[in-house]
Amino acid sequence: MASTSYISGLASGLDWDTMITKLVAVERNPIKLLENNKADISKEKSAWNDVNTKLQSLLTAVSSLSSLDDFNLFTPSATIRDTSSEVGDLLSFAAGSNASEGSYNITVNQLATAQKFSNDVNVKTFSSTSEPLGIPAGDVTINGRVLSISETDSLANIRDKINALNTGENSAGVTASLITVSSGDIRLTITSKTTGAAGISIVDDSGIFATQLGMTQIMAGQDAEITIDGNTITRDTNQISDVISGVTLNLVGADENATITLNINHDTDGVKKKIQDFVDSYNAMMTYIAGQNAVTAEGETSTPLFADSSLRSIQSTLRSAIQSG
Repeated sequence: MASTSYISGLASGLDWDTMITKLVAVERNPIKLLENNKADISKEKSAWNDVNTKLQSLLTAVSSLSSLDDFNLFTPSATIRDTSSEVGDLLSFAAGSNASEGSYNITVNQLATAQKFSNDVNVKTFSSTSEPLGIPAGDVTINGRVLSISETDSLANIRDKINALNTGENSAGVTASLITVSSGDIRLTITSKTTGAAGISIVDDSGIFATQLGMTQIMAGQDAEITIDGNTITRDTNQISDVISGVTLNLVGADENATITLNINHDTDGVKKKIQDFVDSYNAMMTYIAGQNAVTAEGETSTPLFADSSLRSIQSTLRSAIQSG
């Protein structure tokens, strides 16, 4: 006779589903606790990110008021007369903290230009950049640097050798390039990297530069010339910062018939904005801290940084800094 196996209690009326659910819930308690802790840590991290953002904003505002020069803001403005040109067609300008209030009449007579050489097609023409030129070997000194040319050099070789003179401590300060005007007409161009009448110094005892390469000046280097309140001033650059104290002029065009009136005024609005930015940043930081330490009418708290000692230390430090002035 076959035997029957059974589990005692299956027919006893117990609610096995409920019991199993409760047992599983008990086993999940540690996991749930970890999940809750993870959520709390995430909220704290987000809150500290907010604190960091507000502190950075406050630090930026404080940095803009850290010295007396930060209060010396000047606003330059300009008008122009006697011409159809616009101010921006002739110059731009900027005023630093060491400027002074004043008004100046300015005329841009000429811009500083860089000296430039190129081969004269009536003396020498080039039809290839890569074929050897077959010119006699010799040396040319450009701004104190020696350019050695050989019979096997091509036009491209010479260009590269000239540009190589800019390496090291004593740069020649020139740029060489090749311009293809048309088929059979390639120009070697050498341009000074700096503007001004001093230009490029060439020592060509061998005659290679002028005769064999046919190089001639196609643009003279010249100094910039401006007139300020009747005084004629020349500089070897179009950026002039040593004439009007604290003011930089950037020359971009010339018009002898145009008079620009440049006014330098103290920028009180700019100073006010700096102070207001500081006040706003400080108040935003302190309001945020107060919100983190808030308690409801029922005595409950729900903020992630409530009573945090580090946050309270920040609050105390900021208050002390303001009170000590």
